[in-house]
Amino acid sequence: MKKNIRKAFILLAACGILQSCTKDFVAINTNPNAISAAAPQSLIAPALLNVLNTNLSRNMRINNELMQVTVTVNDALEIQRY
Repeated sequence: MKKNIRKAFILLAACGILQSCTKDFVAINTNPNAISAAAPQSLIAPALLNVLNTNLSRNMRINNELMQVTVTVNDALEIQRY
């Protein structure tokens, strides 16, 4: 009985695996709304903006704390007050 159940399970698993494979899987799995190739000019501007905003924010925070313009209340990842 156990052998019959095992054979049936293996047969069902093999049928499921063979049914799930198709030859045009790549064609089905493509996004029709995606851009196929992006120009480097369109990628550099957002990257530069993100880097500049991050550096400007960090430098302003460090400078304001060193000049005692703004002093943070907590000490988590901050420069010492004094």
